Amino acid sequence: MLVLADGNELFVHEGNGDAPRWHHRAATALAAVGVADDVIVSLSVDGMLSWWSLDGGEPLAEIALGETPRALAVASSGTCAVALASGVVIEPRDGARVALPVPDATALAWSARGERLAVGSEEGHLHLFCLADEAPKEETRAIPGSVETTEPAETREPVENSEAAETSKPVETTEAAGTTEPVETTEVAGTTEPVETRRPEAVVTDLRAPVRSLAWCSAGFWIAAVGDRLVTVDADGGQPMTLMRMTGRRPDCVSCAAAGDLLGVRLDRHTAVALEIASKKLVAVLSVPDREVIGLAFGPEAWLGLGLDQGDANRIALRARTLHRTERHPGREGTSWLLGISFDATELPRPSLGADILDLADAADAVDDVGTTEDAARTAWALGVTAALLGVILLLASR
Repeated sequence: MLVLADGNELFVHEGNGDAPRWHHRAATALAAVGVADDVIVSLSVDGMLSWWSLDGGEPLAEIALGETPRALAVASSGTCAVALASGVVIEPRDGARVALPVPDATALAWSARGERLAVGSEEGHLHLFCLADEAPKEETRAIPGSVETTEPAETREPVENSEAAETSKPVETTEAAGTTEPVETTEVAGTTEPVETRRPEAVVTDLRAPVRSLAWCSAGFWIAAVGDRLVTVDADGGQPMTLMRMTGRRPDCVSCAAAGDLLGVRLDRHTAVALEIASKKLVAVLSVPDREVIGLAFGPEAWLGLGLDQGDANRIALRARTLHRTERHPGREGTSWLLGISFDATELPRPSLGADILDLADAADAVDDVGTTEDAARTAWALGVTAALLGVILLLASR
């Protein structure tokens, strides 16, 4: 399936043929959508979380969260993690809600089987939770590590302050607040159901810059977009490592192929790239000068979905080097756009006109030796919200 949102409209297309499958018009604008093994999920800007049948779009369940959402991640089982101002809530399709005390969350990602959840925050912390009932309980610990100021080499290396403030001060890591206290229940605005406020222990890594996007790589690690870098953290936490530096850029909308070999990332509103993770070699450079890229997601057989504004999308088969576009749903006006694509690029493209570019000199002035200033954090938060929500507007599933 290929799923898109445009305003308050939800569009579902065939994943291998791009033809319209079904369409739903919500009461309010949609902030994010997601795909699980057998359901589609939508989340509106007023906090209405809905599950829909995959084939026909029949409504299956609906929960009012009562807050404006900041990010959504959908596990393969259909369990949803939603970032709210008050913290992160996990909503299973059936079962008790779990509340995680992580305020100011900006990005979320599930591992492949949904046994782990990564939560990125405005403060630059990456919280890793182990949630599987059958999994051994993780011991809360601090993550050793230090900032290095050298340029990234061909191999993965310790991450430096990715908002471009050079420093040799060690990275400070914090221990998560685990608890053995009895489970409490509280009321959440917008619902009369009790909320199970379990506090699973977490490993916390300090990435020293607001986390704009997160993705799980099946090779066994997380990928985070922070500052002008993509960094990796092992599945259970550990030393953050620089995967790639994109000088002057603000990478976001990170997505990994199921095989763990390919990575998609948005460079700015009009440009996205696909990379081989191991070699860091460019696989494709995608440019849409007259439309806005709002999301990326991988489907089966190494094809990449490129979500655009106005409810359109392209599907690119990276290995076969073929290109497709979604067909319009009945009643929708036809649109056209120019997509530039290069399969043989050897370096990142120059920023497109009007792109959000990270000014390294200005960023260095705005960051002190312990983190971002209030103004810098506020700016980064605005970008983080946009990336976290729009980054999941387009999701793909093999069906």
